[in-house]
Amino acid sequence: MEKIKNYFRNYFEKSSKLKIFSDVVFYLLILFLLIPSTRSLLIRATLMRPKIAAQESAVIMKPQEYQLILEDMQGNTVNLAASSGNLTFISFWATWCPPCRAEMPSIEKLYKAYGERLSVYLITNEERSKVQAYLDENSYSLPVYFQKSAATGILNIQSYPTSFLISEKGEVLVHKKGAADWNSKAFRKTLDELLP
Repeated sequence: MEKIKNYFRNYFEKSSKLKIFSDVVFYLLILFLLIPSTRSLLIRATLMRPKIAAQESAVIMKPQEYQLILEDMQGNTVNLAASSGNLTFISFWATWCPPCRAEMPSIEKLYKAYGERLSVYLITNEERSKVQAYLDENSYSLPVYFQKSAATGILNIQSYPTSFLISEKGEVLVHKKGAADWNSKAFRKTLDELLP
């Protein structure tokens, strides 16, 4: 015990106030990252606003890229092609993914605000029971789908979360890898301009 006291006494005597402050901040951040509930808060605090591509430079989705077979929470089969011609938000995510979990509250708010005017697809490959437990635990009403066929082209993603905003004409206006604040004023303003 005496060794520990001597260590801290020497540390505080020999270290500058700035070094002590930066060390405390560093160790607090490490501690917060180790605690799951605070980890999500830290990630949420650093979410960026998604950037919208200029429509003249937007990538156009090919018809075959829309041929993605999905299954909803009730077991009904849905083809992503049904959303062709609508403004569509797609997010590939997982319950085990901290950035995915961090952006979910903003997607929930966006979904509640825009409802039927925006086609929303949250796509996962996880077990239905895990997903349902996660949705129930957080009181989310989001439309979740399970991927039943291989995605092609731009939708063949390699990391979670990856999200897209696709115009009625099939223009990929947003292709965002990583978490974002989907309920930001700037993103909602863009949606308001795009929606009738």
